[in-house]
Amino acid sequence: MPKIYRIVLFSLVALSLKISAQTDTINKLDAKGKKTGYWKVFLDERVMPIDSANSYLYGYEFFESGKSVYPVFITEKNLTRYKITYEGKLPEKGNPMAINGTLKWFDTKYGSDELILLDEFEGGYPKVFKEYCLSGSAVFQMLDFTKKYNNEVGTFYRESYYGFIIAKSKEKLTKYWFRKEKNKWKDCEIK
Repeated sequence: MPKIYRIVLFSLVALSLKISAQTDTINKLDAKGKKTGYWKVFLDERVMPIDSANSYLYGYEFFESGKSVYPVFITEKNLTRYKITYEGKLPEKGNPMAINGTLKWFDTKYGSDELILLDEFEGGYPKVFKEYCLSGSAVFQMLDFTKKYNNEVGTFYRESYYGFIIAKSKEKLTKYWFRKEKNKWKDCEIK
């Protein structure tokens, strides 16, 4: 067997061993029996957590030591003030599929539908979330889950115009990495 074929064969065998050795990190428990890594969350038609038998969709949320690092799916049921629409395919109840599409939140408190949140999902994972001023005309916070700090799982990029909204002063964009620092998950400002 020529040397080049042996190299290619060895590379293919090594690659297949590496791929088969990778473990799925969904719904795993740590040594203390607590949720760790990504966990599947079953969702109803309003994209609220529910049991799997009554779900339409599912998505993934990142946990560490049994706690959600950054809650993606809201568990409160008393959200009558908000109109929530999902722009994506909704399968039949009890046969959930990964959330793929856009979730829009409208505030109905003042008698009209004001866009306040726009959440994009792909393959069940959060992609980009945008929070709007009450007028719905300007984004004052954006979370980009596709950007990772040093490629670390659970981290994401965030930018905010909070200073502008609160102080009504000149716009000031602040950028952050949501990451673990000194053993605690938090926003770390990018200077």
